[in-house]
Amino acid sequence: MDKEIKKSALGTPIFDNVYLSMNAHIDNSGNQVTYEITTLDNVLISVSQANKIVKTDVSGRDGSVFEFIGRDDRRITISGVLVGDNMERPVSDLSDLEAILNSVIPIQVTCKFLNELGITDLIIESSELPQQEGGYAYQQFTINCYEFIPQELRLTGV
Repeated sequence: MDKEIKKSALGTPIFDNVYLSMNAHIDNSGNQVTYEITTLDNVLISVSQANKIVKTDVSGRDGSVFEFIGRDDRRITISGVLVGDNMERPVSDLSDLEAILNSVIPIQVTCKFLNELGITDLIIESSELPQQEGGYAYQQFTINCYEFIPQELRLTGV
């Protein structure tokens, strides 16, 4: 059985954290941008993947002919909550998360669950930061992303 790392701000046991980070890079204005690692404690993760199948109807035959042509991209949904200390709004954590959500480069993810599935990099598709009535000291979030698999280009004859 895995050991509990610590208790969350909600009092629940944490067995694994999600660490998100990005490499330093040059932005569109020519400025170097660096990032701190963002730690997400209170999260639930879902990974889904569909098959790519071509379905063909054949005249005079009941049913269809199915042709498996590959797998679609894996989709990852990370849902959680940022919790502030002493009933304060988690402004600093929200700012760190916002920097990750606005990224146009791949995000490195360190998380036992995702890494066991071979997922180490993500591309963010969309996110949601809903307000909750009476939810001043916490911020819920949902991040929808795809697994990013780097492709190496090899130029020959150049």
